[in-house]
Amino acid sequence: ATWIFHYQDGEMCDQTQQPRQTTIYYHCDEEASSPFLYNVEERQLCNYVLNIHSPEACVPENSHNAACQWKISAKTGDTYYLDLSSLKGELIQTSNSSQNGYRFHYSPCQNLLHCYQQTGGYINVMMDIYNQQTSTCEHINAIWEDGRVQPQWNFDENMNTYYYSFHYYNGEKCSNGDDDVTHVNWWCDPNEPDYKVVNASEPLPCHFEINIASASACNATQEIKY
Repeated sequence: ATWIFHYQDGEMCDQTQQPRQTTIYYHCDEEASSPFLYNVEERQLCNYVLNIHSPEACVPENSHNAACQWKISAKTGDTYYLDLSSLKGELIQTSNSSQNGYRFHYSPCQNLLHCYQQTGGYINVMMDIYNQQTSTCEHINAIWEDGRVQPQWNFDENMNTYYYSFHYYNGEKCSNGDDDVTHVNWWCDPNEPDYKVVNASEPLPCHFEINIASASACNATQEIKY
């Protein structure tokens, strides 16, 4: 698991005349005896990134989460439940209409994708970007860690529905040196008994997002029977 904190209220930067910004990533490291600063980068002028490894960032193993089931406490104080166990290991992919020959592959709650890269061979992952022209894995987006990434419950007033958002930070670095950020959003749609990929995109460099509609995301107030 990885936790991210973004601060935009630092000291004024002389060069940009804007407040300095700092993003801190707390990465789970179960082998570390105590937190330690892994590295510090200034990727843009007066914009800093700190990577900290710590055992305190690790989410305890949970057999229900590992089974693709979550209990979520929202900011409103309400409790919601998400059960994607019926889709565990399903191969979800975007359409073949991409002009650049790339598409997203995603296997919920399992590392079922055999990602082949010419430089590193095979690795099993949960989500990747597949290059159809070379039949290789272009980029690793996320690796399944037995449900340790806890989803967030969100309500979209414009769409008048809710969705669960998974934020993954354990993909590979992009060619520009940025850390991968991947958001997987599951939207409640009672008319989709299975699932439907609404869209997938890279809205910012090395920031990826896929939106999926499914009736499986509509059990928000129904407690999961373990």
